[in-house]
Amino acid sequence: MKKTVIALALIASLCCCDKYEQMVLHNVEPGEVVDTLFIPAGHGTGSGWGMSTSGSMVFTENSIRVPARYGVVFRCEHGQFASQGQDERHKQLWEKLPKGSVVRIQYDVIQHLRNGQLYKEEMDFIDAEVSR
Repeated sequence: MKKTVIALALIASLCCCDKYEQMVLHNVEPGEVVDTLFIPAGHGTGSGWGMSTSGSMVFTENSIRVPARYGVVFRCEHGQFASQGQDERHKQLWEKLPKGSVVRIQYDVIQHLRNGQLYKEEMDFIDAEVSR
């Protein structure tokens, strides 16, 4: 009985050991800038009455600053996608690629493998340059 339990535990542990791998393939393909997006920075304030945890009435004031956001919408072999954000990289992309530009899109295809079989694939945008 003891040998049977040990054998079953060993078999179960071997069956549950999936091997996970990741492959990254760098690609470049032609595309077009379909649209550009800009959302200016904003600022807002507010105030109000509330109740503290001790039950007292309190007056609060708050201020919110929302940074500017930049985006570029691309069309390529895989359809349309947007790259957008509030960092300097997205601002530079927005500045150098006007709407209607013909571009070369650089991206990575990230393939996730389990036991040698593809189970998930992602595309990670890297950059785009105007085609010459």
